Amino acid sequence: MFFYIISCVGLLSLPSIPAFAQSSSFMPKSPVPSLWAKSAKTMRSFLALTDPNSIFASRVELAVKTFWRDLINEPYASVPGSKAFAQSANSVVYIITNDKVGVGLIINKDGLILTDSAVIKDATSIAAVFRPKSVADLGKNLAISADVVKINPGVALAALQLRHPPGGIQPIMIGNLAKVAQGDQVFSIGLATPKSFVYTNATVIETQANIAWSPEYAKKVKRTPLNVKPIAVKADSLLGIYGGPLLNKYGAVIGMKTFYDSESSQTYATPITAINAFLNTLSPVAKSQTTHIDEWAENTLTNWRKNNILKQFDTDNDGIIDRIGIDSDQNNYVDAWIVDRNQNGIPDFIARDIDKNGRYEKHAFDAEGDGSYETHYFDHNNDGIEDVIGTDLDEDGSVDVFAIIRRHGLGSTNIKSHAPPPPIYQDKYSIR
Repeated sequence: MFFYIISCVGLLSLPSIPAFAQSSSFMPKSPVPSLWAKSAKTMRSFLALTDPNSIFASRVELAVKTFWRDLINEPYASVPGSKAFAQSANSVVYIITNDKVGVGLIINKDGLILTDSAVIKDATSIAAVFRPKSVADLGKNLAISADVVKINPGVALAALQLRHPPGGIQPIMIGNLAKVAQGDQVFSIGLATPKSFVYTNATVIETQANIAWSPEYAKKVKRTPLNVKPIAVKADSLLGIYGGPLLNKYGAVIGMKTFYDSESSQTYATPITAINAFLNTLSPVAKSQTTHIDEWAENTLTNWRKNNILKQFDTDNDGIIDRIGIDSDQNNYVDAWIVDRNQNGIPDFIARDIDKNGRYEKHAFDAEGDGSYETHYFDHNNDGIEDVIGTDLDEDGSVDVFAIIRRHGLGSTNIKSHAPPPPIYQDKYSIR
């Protein structure tokens, strides 16, 4: 399933809203239980720590644009290592989390991804962004949510599994360290900064470097001590670390860059021998054990009513509830909304305002009214304009794939945006 880049919507201004009726006790024939039942699955994800936040959505947009700007084909068609670039570029992904970025490698067509363990340390949301190869690609779901399979800081490696691998992905070719010698020219794709990719060459200094690890040295290079002898290479410019591959002249991976030593001006990489050993230890991803949604919804509704977390609103004072507010942290400010504008007992959309500034940083729509909010929109900079669209493919309440929304002429659109009305609050957006 692909969604194309969406035209930006207008600024969601906050007009003056008159006071309206609100209560935490259910009115006679209240639609709240029905509205809640149809929204609970997605609302559980909305309010979870693992739900993509504004920073994550911002990184999705930046990653796609960075990939397009820095790793398009033309500049590398005639440089040293052009064959290696052509062979490997489509096997490299940009890893983004809620607080870090890095590089990953596609290991197989089932969506197994290899990256640096430091990239996903303490991550709550993870996605792999695929390289756009044309302007048309910019409108596709290039960012795919991923789950952690295994982490081994001792070899600086982590394995991820894409939740919904796209078709036609190209696994990286695996090289042979025995055929790499001191003085060989190798090639590197990496993030020189969190916002810029580089493709460049380097010279092999050692294939098995002896590192005198100490607490002081580990702190200096910002790396957990490795229990393998890394490859050492040297280049005239920064290669970037955190998951970027070292490639032989054929574009096969021979190592994954892990740290840089400013004193020796050398970059170090986990060798392919250690990568193969790590991959051989992997088991299938275990499904997370979460409470069944019906049980969670029932228990949460009871608890939230008891503790005045869930509030019901009659915004037009006609005696019919048309909006549910959720004050999840009990600070008298609604964090999330379930909205039934036409009062038919079916939610039109749900929205989130975690940063409490009176604007939705995320909202989702249930186009079919069946409780599955397929389309999620993110306004990561809170300017009232949607930046990223997410799609819940398996209807579990969580976003599986992301696409950027058209900005500054990046493609066209054939899907209309669903801009909801601004949040409705009382007394400077607080609930009394």
